[in-house]
Amino acid sequence: MTDPLQEQNHGVRFTPAWLCITLVLLAAWALQWPSAADLKLFALYDPGSALRADALVAQGLKPGVDFGFSYGLVPLLIGRGWLAAFGRTPASYLAYMAAMQLAIGAALAYLVAALRLRWWSFVPLLLALPIAIMPTYLHFTHPLEVVLIVLALALQARGQLAWALVVLTVCVFVKPSMALIFGAIVTAQILWPRREIVKQLWPAAATGAALAFLLLLVFGGPSLLATTVPVGASQSYREANFGFFTGIGRLFWWPESPGVGYYLLTPAGIWLVATLSMVAMMWRSHPTRTTLATITALHLAFIGLFFGYPGSWQYYAYLPMLGLVIVIAQWRSRAACVAVAGLIVLALCTHYYNNRDGWRFKQGFGGTSAYDSDRADITQALATIEGRPHLWLTNGYIEHFAPGVTTPPCWFMSPGLQKPREIEALRQQIAAAEVVVTHNQTGPLNPWLFPALSEATAAFAKDPDASNQTFTIWRRPAASQPVP
Repeated sequence: MTDPLQEQNHGVRFTPAWLCITLVLLAAWALQWPSAADLKLFALYDPGSALRADALVAQGLKPGVDFGFSYGLVPLLIGRGWLAAFGRTPASYLAYMAAMQLAIGAALAYLVAALRLRWWSFVPLLLALPIAIMPTYLHFTHPLEVVLIVLALALQARGQLAWALVVLTVCVFVKPSMALIFGAIVTAQILWPRREIVKQLWPAAATGAALAFLLLLVFGGPSLLATTVPVGASQSYREANFGFFTGIGRLFWWPESPGVGYYLLTPAGIWLVATLSMVAMMWRSHPTRTTLATITALHLAFIGLFFGYPGSWQYYAYLPMLGLVIVIAQWRSRAACVAVAGLIVLALCTHYYNNRDGWRFKQGFGGTSAYDSDRADITQALATIEGRPHLWLTNGYIEHFAPGVTTPPCWFMSPGLQKPREIEALRQQIAAAEVVVTHNQTGPLNPWLFPALSEATAAFAKDPDASNQTFTIWRRPAASQPVP
């Protein structure tokens, strides 16, 4: 099949594009180190939960069966190998993220070369990279998905649809949501001309069968089925009131007190400009129309189906930024390029300015970067459970900082995500505890508020003297202490 971009003039080639992109990504990663390595990320939030998931798998528990899990099994397999080799620590996790910056850079450079972008339209992409790519993603899954989606876009742009479908088939076992939508688009492209259908579909079918067989051997059939069709994730989104238009996600594009400054000085402005520009440009005829239409379709699917809390825009920020670069290239307007670059720079300046305190006030703690107040809160909460039957009922991986702490057998506690075995295990752990520590999260992400645990938690009372800004300490009154 001929390359649909063959008639375009040569633009930025792969090697210089990869070097430039990689340098920018690694520089952004280093500049954001205090926030990327934040103590709370690993002690209480998703990156720590990624380490906990690995610990659960190492114990023989099955994802999707013994504990709820929203992603595919491939990241767990890769994470198991990486952490077994380099240690289940924040430093190891951060090293994985640094390595993935190189892989993301290579995939982006391959797409840039496929699109034949000129240097003047390539520069805005370089400027937008710190917005488009997160320095530390919240799980092993996300950067791997970025690599595969961008690689599939490049293969699609080159007309290599069979290989694009192979890549997307692998991505289904990484994170099925976006991969299934993109896969349907590529499959429709293959079926529409009705030429060499079997020849173009069999590599993806063979790849899917082989990968499914490997995962079946490692994790078992129930885990494979539960993580390939993760219905629990959508239920969890609904119960957490996630969503772009009607849920809490709308605070990203319409905050409580919107003003011109918010849109000029935060990524929200350039994100909205990119979205509107892509939708307007996708209907016009140009050499990169198929790629732009695909990116726009994926971006709109994210907005309508997968957008969660206000910070969710970061997971797929590379889509609108790539779309905007394609729009600029087709406009062929240096003025538009300068205007977009200026808006990106404004957002970046504000972003890095807001992170300046991390370099000034954070210090190292257990391989992470921590404010004194956060470290003090954790130390105080740990002191309240010392020598007592307890449960540290939070997300994250506090075990790294305090080995021996009793934690839930859960990857991530969120309404609708927990399996019956998890809920029963949580009931038993709460029943055996004298002291329970919870994170002061608001709303449904606080497991202490789970309706399924209301009977078990009713026997506890809040200890305001032992609680602090980050944690609430719950104690069982002496009259209702568990019998040894």
